[in-house]
Amino acid sequence: MTPWTRTEGYGVAKWNFVARGEKQLSLEVGDTVQIQEVCDGWYKGYMTRNKALQGAFPASFVHMRDAILERRGAEGQALSSEDPPGEGGTLPNDEFKELKQKVTSKIDYGNKILELDQVVRDGSGNILDPERASVISLFRAHEEATAKINERIKEEQSNTQLDHSVMSARIQSSPTHSLYVFVRNFVCRIGEDSELFMSLYDPDKQAIISENYMVRWGNKGFPKDIDMLNNLKVVFTDLGNKDLNREKIYLICQIVRMK
Repeated sequence: MTPWTRTEGYGVAKWNFVARGEKQLSLEVGDTVQIQEVCDGWYKGYMTRNKALQGAFPASFVHMRDAILERRGAEGQALSSEDPPGEGGTLPNDEFKELKQKVTSKIDYGNKILELDQVVRDGSGNILDPERASVISLFRAHEEATAKINERIKEEQSNTQLDHSVMSARIQSSPTHSLYVFVRNFVCRIGEDSELFMSLYDPDKQAIISENYMVRWGNKGFPKDIDMLNNLKVVFTDLGNKDLNREKIYLICQIVRMK
């Protein structure tokens, strides 16, 4: 068996790993680990948030980061060069700065929409201290922030208008209509239980042009639901301009006897 080799490293778990024994270390996505040994595709190390949690885990489950070795007497600790000391597991500085700018931009945009006070910030998204910043720098930062917010509002409005225009064009190009039918009187003595299927029919095309409306009919010549007696109502939907231009449309009824 290949012996474990001493190493120093810093990694972040990119997949979950469930330990299958006391000598293995379970990982969850985002966990940061201090790596101490390596052997045949496995690492040994401990959690940076809790040194008591230690063990072996697959090397493929961990993303290695550039690290700076910090010596504390006889012991050494690898720290991520992308993160400030003592903040393992956070975003790299460039990603953190970009995320901070996006978040503060959304906050300032929301304040503008809600007519709240505008917060003056620098280019990194930090709030400017009026006691330390000069009047000119505060004024310029306020102008830049106002310009960015107004530009974003115009962009949002243009996108909204575009969405409305596209939706209106779609509605105009393919309008739909509905037909409400109220049958006050229907006489049908079949002699046994049946199902009636009512639909719209084009006699010229000899085709049904709508969905079916079903009514359960009793053997005594009345609907099984007595509330529907002389009160048959139906709405035929999804009828287009083509259906409105048909010369004739009939309401037909198909009877299916139930045995």
